[in-house]
Amino acid sequence: MAFDRNASAQITRLREYIATDEPRAGLSFATKSDVDNAAIMNAPSTAVTRRLAIGALDLVLAVDVAEYVALTQAQQRAWQAFLAAVAATGSLDMNNVRAVAHVSGIWPALTAPNTRTALVALANKANATHAEALFGDGTRLDHLDVAVARSA
Repeated sequence: MAFDRNASAQITRLREYIATDEPRAGLSFATKSDVDNAAIMNAPSTAVTRRLAIGALDLVLAVDVAEYVALTQAQQRAWQAFLAAVAATGSLDMNNVRAVAHVSGIWPALTAPNTRTALVALANKANATHAEALFGDGTRLDHLDVAVARSA
């Protein structure tokens, strides 16, 4: 989800997050400027968030070759077709439940644990910013977003 400063629910969520300084990151309407609060919101944190999109090359690099060879021919064909579709569309949409389930079906946990673990790790983004933790992968806030939250 991208941040929309015209969406009152997102503004309220941002305002409460900064006002309570939930992550203990130094956020404050009282002692920090909007520019400072935006910088803190965009700085890496200890949060983990779900990535919204994963490219085909990242998917290929996550595969354990020995586990790929151990797949059935049908699973190998399914994986190749899946990669071709991801390459054609530009990325795997992690909000597409059917696509994620399809990947899980190709790479069973019992017979492909390394690949499955690597794919799950791809889906999660470590050191997400506070903005990403609140509003999704790739979200950046600017001082105007914080100013709108301050005045809400």
